[in-house]
Amino acid sequence: MARAVVARIQGDEYQARWFWIQVCRLFEDRTKVIRVVYERENIKSFDDVVIFYTNGMIDHYDCSPLSMDCFQVKFHVTAAGDITWKGIMDPAFINASSVSILQRLKNAQEQYAPNGLGCRFHLYTPWHVRSNDPLAEVLSLTDGRIIWSKLADGGPRSKMGRMRAAWRDHLEITTDDELQIILRPLRIIFGDTLERLRETLNDKLRIAGLLPVDDGSLIHPYDELTRKLLQASKAEVTCADIEAICKQENPHSTELRGGACHRSAKASGGEDLQVEEPVACWDCASFHFHATLAGMLSPTLIRDEVIEVRQPY
Repeated sequence: MARAVVARIQGDEYQARWFWIQVCRLFEDRTKVIRVVYERENIKSFDDVVIFYTNGMIDHYDCSPLSMDCFQVKFHVTAAGDITWKGIMDPAFINASSVSILQRLKNAQEQYAPNGLGCRFHLYTPWHVRSNDPLAEVLSLTDGRIIWSKLADGGPRSKMGRMRAAWRDHLEITTDDELQIILRPLRIIFGDTLERLRETLNDKLRIAGLLPVDDGSLIHPYDELTRKLLQASKAEVTCADIEAICKQENPHSTELRGGACHRSAKASGGEDLQVEEPVACWDCASFHFHATLAGMLSPTLIRDEVIEVRQPY
């Protein structure tokens, strides 16, 4: 029981730290990120972390427009396992009872990328593909995509042909053309260890102007803040949201030292967005922490420095 609890906690921390790494992109110079969501409710699959982009973001593989990246973040306590072409048809691979990661991909692709373009679906996990598995022969280490030309090579009785047929049957489709469209937005990304994610997040926090977590700290305040955001139904984060939360919840203790930077952007649907990029401070009290916990966390999370945010080109 204790081991299961620890695994669940570490899985939540892994997801939370990946979320904050993406949140830091909101503060990058010339960023195309306009919103980052933790546990996106209306996406049934690949909903752990979702990133939304302005117009102008592209998939670097084929230069097609990109509006959204969706992540299924799957942590494993040990390296005693791997990814195989058969495993992604097994619901147990993602601790599910009835729906596999491949079926989740199909559901998400049909809803958000009907032609296989415009949105990518990432499996982010520290496990790797088994080296002697046929999946390793078709997985690109450039961007984690399935290389269709390699998967499509060979007749029905070939190694690749049998893999295509099994995936078609599992997804209840009949043609390779349908399979290609479903697989087109899939990305399999080999994630870092939990501790390495902590180090990476600290680097990103420094660049974003958010205070990093002390190396000697037992409590990781950004993990806790993620839970509080989720409980408060504030898991959709934009720069403007950060400013609004600070003003609404504690308008006197948190000032904008230098105002907010306004930029006009176009979302993927084409509508004009006025995105405020604040240089506000985080105030943990705004999320109604227990008083003792807030006292512990606020010195770590408060941003006292002015961050200059330039307009993207």
